[in-house]
Amino acid sequence: MVAQSENGRGMTSELQENVNMWKKLWRINAPGKMLITLWRIVHDCLPSGFQLRRRHIPALEGCCFCERDDRIEHIFLLCPFAECVWDSIKSHFDLKLCRSELRSMKQWAFDFLGRSSNIQKTVMAVTLWHIWEARNQARNNTTPTSPRQVTLKILAYVDMIEQHCTRSAFAARSDPTQPAPRWSPPSEGTILINTDAAVFRAAGFFGLGFLLRDHNGVCLLAVNERQTGCTSPETAEAMAIRCDLRTALDEGHQKIMLASDCLSIIQRIQSVGCDRSTNGALTSDIKVLATGFWDCSFMYVNRSTNAAAHLLAQCSEQTSCNVYRDVIPEPIREVLLSDLSKSCGIISKKKKVCFHK
Repeated sequence: MVAQSENGRGMTSELQENVNMWKKLWRINAPGKMLITLWRIVHDCLPSGFQLRRRHIPALEGCCFCERDDRIEHIFLLCPFAECVWDSIKSHFDLKLCRSELRSMKQWAFDFLGRSSNIQKTVMAVTLWHIWEARNQARNNTTPTSPRQVTLKILAYVDMIEQHCTRSAFAARSDPTQPAPRWSPPSEGTILINTDAAVFRAAGFFGLGFLLRDHNGVCLLAVNERQTGCTSPETAEAMAIRCDLRTALDEGHQKIMLASDCLSIIQRIQSVGCDRSTNGALTSDIKVLATGFWDCSFMYVNRSTNAAAHLLAQCSEQTSCNVYRDVIPEPIREVLLSDLSKSCGIISKKKKVCFHK
């Protein structure tokens, strides 16, 4: 039975016990209005019909979509309208809603925050806000909105956040007086693998891109590969890393350093604990593969120093698979030359730097 706020005042935050979860909630990468709505959902203090009637404020009886009891849990998770929206959204971002374990919105939201990736947390906040908006439009007799329309708005909003909001946040924290990060070669005898992934949701696939370079900056191998299915960027990054390690083992390399611009995945790989997120199985595979090398390390790098891998991943939009061996990859020629020129202070000028041809 779903626990309810019987006094009509919503639920307390219990800050001492849930301080970490509250921090996670406010750190979600979403607009402030959506985080405030999420906070009010968790507290059960939105003006739902149930709450209005408890305060003796005139309100419609029942849900405006299905005429059932419109408590907060019903509005956002159990209403057929909300279920249609969630069913469409979760296939795009590999969400696990666990509605069968629902006891209260606070418990559900905190459980979701505890097991989800950053992008999935953003999707949750955006989806809840749009469901509330659609419900208000229906209640106020404005133009009716279908679940499909709401889903498309959510996907567009999340895509906008990924492309602009995250980038702006990093830009706001950057110090213009500091020099831009630059690519640097690995130590002698070690192979550096730069890796990245790109998700093309509209086309229904994602691309992986990676390249192997030695201590002289020589590009030994570069690959881009398209894989079908829509997934979250974080999952695509993890799949790319797993593919990189398998390729490096097949190539016979034993000392590698893998660089990715996906901080969350790198942190999960470096963590000694068990990864209980949706990417836990991938993280486990990566850790097992890493034991097959004499020396294998992982590091987070800035996007600007991972540009070559990023461009390779983007190439998957046009071509399904390319393997560049003993040839300069044309799509990343300029980036490779730029990386080498920027690292000239690290690579000895006496050494002749060249590509395999």
